This record gives sequence, C-alpha cells and structure tokens, in this order.
Amino acid sequence: MSPPAQGPIIPAEPPGSPAHTEAAGLWDTVERARGSVPPPRYKEFVLSLLFLRGASEILRRRRGEEPSSQVQATSVTPWSSLAADARRKGLGQRVDAAMDGLARVDASLSGVPLTRFGHRSIEERQLAELVAIVDGPDFGDTAEAAREKLASLFEYLLERLTRAEARRADDISVPSSIPRLVVNLLEPRSGQVYDPICGTGEMLVRAAAFDAVRTVRSQAEVSIYGQEARRSAWGLAKLRLAVHGIDGDLGHREADAAVDDLHPDLRADFVLAAPPVPPVGRWPDGGHSAFRTSSAWLRLAVSKLSERGTAGVVLAAPSSAAEQREEEATGRALVEENLVDCVVALPPRLFSTTGVPARLWVLSKGRQPQHGITRDSRERTILFIDATELGSVAPGGQLFLNDTALDTITRAYHAWRGTPFGSLRQQGYEDIPGLCASADRESVRGNGYRLTPALYVRPAAAPVMRQERRTKDLYGLFR
Repeated sequence: MSPPAQGPIIPAEPPGSPAHTEAAGLWDTVERARGSVPPPRYKEFVLSLLFLRGASEILRRRRGEEPSSQVQATSVTPWSSLAADARRKGLGQRVDAAMDGLARVDASLSGVPLTRFGHRSIEERQLAELVAIVDGPDFGDTAEAAREKLASLFEYLLERLTRAEARRADDISVPSSIPRLVVNLLEPRSGQVYDPICGTGEMLVRAAAFDAVRTVRSQAEVSIYGQEARRSAWGLAKLRLAVHGIDGDLGHREADAAVDDLHPDLRADFVLAAPPVPPVGRWPDGGHSAFRTSSAWLRLAVSKLSERGTAGVVLAAPSSAAEQREEEATGRALVEENLVDCVVALPPRLFSTTGVPARLWVLSKGRQPQHGITRDSRERTILFIDATELGSVAPGGQLFLNDTALDTITRAYHAWRGTPFGSLRQQGYEDIPGLCASADRESVRGNGYRLTPALYVRPAAAPVMRQERRTKDLYGLFR
C-alpha cells in the first residue's frame, strides 16, 4: 500500500455530508453490536476488520489498474470470500489467515501485532455480525477511492471508539484538539519528527499530513519516528500509519521511552509529545515512574532535539506544592539555557478523567528570528498565552478547543515568532490583554521562574474578553 501522491491526510468530513452520514451510520451499527466485549478489545476488533476490508479492496483494484505491475496479492484471501462465508464455522481462523496473508505482501505491516480473532477471542456469531457490518460501505471503483474511504472510516471509528473508552475511569486518552494545536504551532514541513509516547499515532499522522492539502509536498520530506509503552496502542499506531500510507519507524516492539529508547541515535528536528493525564492519584498499568513529573518529560524532549530543533510538550499543570517547586526548578534551568520559546495555559477539563488544566511548552534550540524578519528580542523573551477561557463545552461537560480557539492560539504564536501563518504575512507582534504577552528573562526571574501565563498576561479591560474580540485583534497582525 504505497502512499498517495498528495501525502496522507486525516479526513474531516463536514457534518451532514454524505460521507459523514455514512460514517455515522456505520458507527451506530458498530456500537449496537458491541455486547459485553470490553471497549479497548472491541476497538481492536473493529479497526482490524476495517483495515483488512480496505486493504483487500485496494489490492483488488490495483491489480485491475496495474496489470503489468508486480502486485502480489495471490496469498491474500479476498474480503468478498470472507463476507460471503461468514456464517460457516471457523470464521475466526479464516480472518486470521487473511490478515497473515496480507502481512506477507504489505511491508507496512511488518512487526504489527495483528489482532487475533480465533481461539475464542470473540464469539463467532458476533464476529460474523461485525464482518457483515464492515462489508456494508462502498469503497469506490479505484484504488485511490478505496484508500480515501478506508482512511476516512478508520479515523471516524477510531475517534468514536476512543470516545466510548473515555467513559471508563482509567481512560488516559488525549483529546484530538491537543495534537492539532501542537502540530499547528510547530509546523513540521520537513525533517525528522519524533513522538516518544505516540499513543495510537494521531500526533505523527498529523505531522506527516501537515501542509499536504495546501502544497504538493510528499510525506518523504518528513521522517516519522515514535514509540509507545502500551502494546495495544503501539499496534494501533502502526496500523494507523499503514492506513495513511506513512512510512514511519515506531520501533520493533512496544517500549517505555524513559527507560528503553528504541531510537538512541535520533536527534529530531521536531519532538511532539502529549503524555496522557491519568486520574488524580493513579497511574494505570503499573506506571512509568520517570514520566510522573514535568521535568522528566521536558528533559527527555530536549535530549532528543537536533541542534536547531523545536519541541512541543503538553503537560498537566502542577497540582501540589511539591510539583510547583519542581516545575520552578525545571523552569529556572530551561530559561537560563534559553530553551523556552512559549508556554500556553490550556482550559481545564480537556481530559476526560480529570479537571486539572494543562500547559503546552514550546522549547527550541533555534530561538532566532525566522524567514528574514528581524526581531532581535525573540531570543531574549518568552511568549505567554493564556487560553484558559477559550474552551468550548462538549456534550457531557468536557471542554475542547474548537477551530476558532486553535486559530487564535496559533496566530498569536506565529505573530510573536515572526513567521507567516498560512498565506498571511506577519505584520508585527503586540501583546493582547487577556490573551498573550511577551516577557523578558528579567521578568521571569522576578517571578521566581514561575512560568504561569496568568502572571505575565495583562487582564482584559472587561472582566471577560470575548473570544471573537481576541481573534479580531490577532487578525490585525496579519494581512
């Protein structure tokens, strides 16, 4: 499954469109069929079956479109055969055999821990029902149409299945707006990208896809690296990269980057990390002790940066006096080493299992003005953004960052940094009360190296400054 010419994408079908309606209908039937299967296991079953269907359809169409090419698919059981014979005993073993055959001809599946359907891991009646459900969507007439349909349905179902998991008390998933924000700020157009705790791979997929819609660049301009400590998440991340045709290196097994670095020689141009925020007082799966502190994450990110690399790390804000003291010590070291570019205070309740607010740290080893725009003060100042009031309320009360909020934060950062934003040329940065402020190191020292944006951002003139006003002020910095 070679990558599409225009680079991978994460489809975002608008609500009400035929594609969105189809995906929503598929989700409804998938959800009803879950029964008593635990959500994490069910997610693996559904997405693996969908991948098998999509990959089978892509290979079948490629054989028709490229009769002279060496498309090796003779050992792959056609999906149509599995669907037609789904009620016959032994379906689980036949699905396993089909997955094994696909892995032999698809290099992107090398090392992927394929979900096993035999050996009573799922009741055959329920498996047959799932096969019938996954058999429903139309994958189009061409290999490219089949690939786009697979990517669209895979992303939609993964998001909904992950949301269903979030209702559990031990959920440690990261909201999708977080990877979007990190990638938008760092703009990984070329170079090596690394995520030391990649989860199911959303940060890496978004990094590989960045700017692919607006430009004709190929994914080959970025090299994707990552690793993940949880085996189930690592397997899904490898599958997700394969769905999008991304040639990434997530290591040959699951591993905790704090104690078992699978890329010891890598120094990346971009390090992106959004460690999951566990429920207060708990760390699932026995814990990764080195990752319980902000300083461990920040130091790990810095250690993996290239000479002029940039990192974006999302961490929970300190919730105790001890954590506050540790953050201040870490802040002192990073500030004096001239590594802190920006700190963004995010809204509370972004994570499903805790109301603890988070912060986005942007660290850089190349803190000079960019793109020929002279702004000598950048390497001597730090940008603080207070986005705590930019959250929108989702059903159930959880907050999220909508497109306007993401745009507001991104514009503020790129105006300060002296970089264009999309097709807009930067016209000069100004502090905006209630949103952002640029502070020099003396100010930070005077505040005891506390890097809390509210200490530096002046209050808005009104008690609550509306998001629309903030956005209007930011648009004035570009044209």
